Amino acid sequence: MSGSRPPLTADWLLRAILPNPRAEDILDDFAHAYQKRLREGWSELRARVWYWGQVLAPDTFRLGYLLRARNRTVRKALEKGLSGRGMRSQKTLMDPLAQDVRYAFRAIRHSPGFALVVLLTLTLGIGANTAIFSVVNGIVLRPLPFPDAEHLMRVREVDRNSNNRNMGLSPPNFLDLREETSALVDVAAYRPTSATLTGGSAPERVFAIRVSSGFFELLGAQPAIGRSFISEEDVAGSDPVAIVSHGAWQRRFGEDPAILGKVMVLDGVSRTIVGVLPSGFRFAPGNPEVWLPQEFSERDLTLRGRHFLTGLARIRPDVELERAQEEMRAIWARMEDAYPDTNAGWGISAVPLLDSVIGSARTALLALLGSVVLVLLIACANVINLTLARADRSERETAIRSALGASRYRLLRQNLIEHLLLGLSGGALGLAGAYLALDHLLALFRNQLPRTDDVAMDGRVFLFTLVISAGIGVLTTLAVAVHQSRRNGTPRLSGAGTKEGTRVARGPIRGTFVVAEVALSLMLVVGTGLLLNSFLRLLQVDLGFRSENLLTGEISLPEARYQTDEERAFFFETLTDALERHRGVRSAGAVGMLPLTGSYTHVFTVPGAEQDQAWPAEDRLVTHGYFRTMEIPILTGRALEPTDDATAPPVVILNEVLAQQLFPNESAVGNRVKFFGASDDESWDVVGVAGNTRQFGIRAEAPPTLYRPHSQIRPPSSMAVVVRASGPPLDLVESVRQAVTRLDSELPIYSITTMEDLVSESLTSDRVLLLLLGLFGLIALMLGAVGIFGVMSYTVSQRTREIGVRIAVGGAPADVLMMVIRQGMKLVGLGIGLGLIGSVAVGRVFEGLLFEVSATDPTTLSAVVGLICLVALAACFLPARRAAAVDPLSSLREE
Repeated sequence: MSGSRPPLTADWLLRAILPNPRAEDILDDFAHAYQKRLREGWSELRARVWYWGQVLAPDTFRLGYLLRARNRTVRKALEKGLSGRGMRSQKTLMDPLAQDVRYAFRAIRHSPGFALVVLLTLTLGIGANTAIFSVVNGIVLRPLPFPDAEHLMRVREVDRNSNNRNMGLSPPNFLDLREETSALVDVAAYRPTSATLTGGSAPERVFAIRVSSGFFELLGAQPAIGRSFISEEDVAGSDPVAIVSHGAWQRRFGEDPAILGKVMVLDGVSRTIVGVLPSGFRFAPGNPEVWLPQEFSERDLTLRGRHFLTGLARIRPDVELERAQEEMRAIWARMEDAYPDTNAGWGISAVPLLDSVIGSARTALLALLGSVVLVLLIACANVINLTLARADRSERETAIRSALGASRYRLLRQNLIEHLLLGLSGGALGLAGAYLALDHLLALFRNQLPRTDDVAMDGRVFLFTLVISAGIGVLTTLAVAVHQSRRNGTPRLSGAGTKEGTRVARGPIRGTFVVAEVALSLMLVVGTGLLLNSFLRLLQVDLGFRSENLLTGEISLPEARYQTDEERAFFFETLTDALERHRGVRSAGAVGMLPLTGSYTHVFTVPGAEQDQAWPAEDRLVTHGYFRTMEIPILTGRALEPTDDATAPPVVILNEVLAQQLFPNESAVGNRVKFFGASDDESWDVVGVAGNTRQFGIRAEAPPTLYRPHSQIRPPSSMAVVVRASGPPLDLVESVRQAVTRLDSELPIYSITTMEDLVSESLTSDRVLLLLLGLFGLIALMLGAVGIFGVMSYTVSQRTREIGVRIAVGGAPADVLMMVIRQGMKLVGLGIGLGLIGSVAVGRVFEGLLFEVSATDPTTLSAVVGLICLVALAACFLPARRAAAVDPLSSLREE
């Protein structure tokens, strides 16, 4: 060539392309231009940078591939690219960023196996995180759909006599709070209920909510058609009115624009429709169709001991939450002094509405989110290990680029672009997978979590996915950079695969990620194991009754047609007697509230006891066949009998817990109890002590409970019927419906199900949480095993010649097998140690979700450690067996 090239020009490049005259001419032109710029006064550094910029232009850089593409087909393709399209655009030659992007695409395309594994791993990790984050975002992070929702509070009374349990507000206390407060804009109250809708082909039970006046104004919502309730409608005896939801207006009234003034019959009362709510209004789960005014009766306004309302308040914008809470506590203290008989021992609870709506679901959701984050970290570790192995295999290519003049910054940027492409592609696939899986995920939680209707893929979810996708690309690039920096300089053209390369490959970086994978996998599997242990204990809980072959259904008697105590008592007595005579029915009964479904607490005491000796207890009104049907044992005394009616002396049955509290040193049978504050003449004889039953749920201990005959003291209008069948209980559904219809053709029986289904439903949240965590734990275990297998396989491939030498000089294959397994299990042992430390933090997160299981349960920890060791041993065994089978002659011949 006539031109003189810069110092340190790669002569091997000219020899490689010497058969190509066009390539020779290109380099010759660049050399002439280099000398010309020196004569023009350019500095040596500036001219050299310009020269290598030309050599490293996008299409001319393809000359470097001649080192690895010696066959004639590739040579012709390169010559065609150099002589034609490659030299047409000077702009393309001067665009290094576009070159790096195209090179990244080519590199990914030329490694389809690597790209496929990385994309699958990232799709799994990012998709799981996106799906769970969507749920957390919609339920926990997104504000409630009301104006200034952060100022809304839910207000309840606190029973300090019952471990500060939250109860409802009594109507007089609610009205006093609304009258005296100054820190609150207003206070409203609501009470979920249900009503029987008649007038159609068959009576139907619909979900309804009773609200006080000002409720919708407090939430910043107004009916789309008509008006909201006014203060006069809070009082019983006012004109009966109703507001319907937008969905009910569409389904039941065909979106009739003239709906105002139409009548719907609820519980036998003709109510005039005065409004239709907007389509986007949602307040309570279950999508209530009808909204009714509170209609306080004169009796309601005098009973401060009836806690059935939930308060809703809005804090003034200029008032802090703590100040509003202090004012309410002061109001309650004054009411406690003014009404000691009913308000003594009661306080006030005011919490942000969002926190109250979420409740205990926050712990479960955060535990799920933490679990999928662990899965993502394990997936990242796997991707980084795969990338490091690929970086070692492409060492010669990196050396060629370095020899051509590529700086470390340029190599780092090209790696960053390639890893960002993989990360963002995995994020896009994960986002698509999360979108497809979200509906199925919400179906699992539909009746277990609040605000599931607010869960959707929004901008925050997309930003979350983008950040973690890009973060994975950046993290992978940094790991590769650190790994390459350990070589103490630029990789050499020779030496890839030599002992030096082996020594570097066996450095601590790849092993560190294996240790991290094992530790994270162990932490996640420990959480799953704790939940599994807890769930198994829940299944073994003695409920206090036998749920097999038990059918349940609820009936609510309209007060307009069943106005007297005698009518209500007669209906349920007649119905249960009729059901017991039916073939296939062993016994039947009724109860005001089924076990596991809720609370109805009163405070009781013993006649003659000191004034401050009072005990809260669950008050259950039952028919005489209830104990026999539920198979609740009577420990002492007798059960209720048909003669315990309104004409007989009032009697009561205590459960074992309450009997021990009231009469710790004597038999409860023969003693008397009464309402706290009532006279001794209003007490009841204790005729029996029954076994304990779980009333609030399987997790909660059996509370103190008192059973009274429903016909002796104001029979309830709503009761749950229980039927013990001699065969499959669902076979009796139609018979029960017909029995109710024969007594009242306009009365529906609703919520028909088996008691076994109710018990199973109470465990649904535990079951779903265990299912998801078990799935994430399995994924983590598989990813950890793949990571161990990949590292050990790569180590064996790098040490093939060393292993061959060991065997050639007399080493036994069994020794080689144990050597490789030992090397892998050392990493596993370190990971287990770190994972056990981390499992302490995991246990604290899961502590609120466990039942009778310690967060550091040794049985669970031992079982998980054993499982991790077995999986890791299997992952190490396959590479170890391959190492033991190395042919020493073949390996030495390669040397």
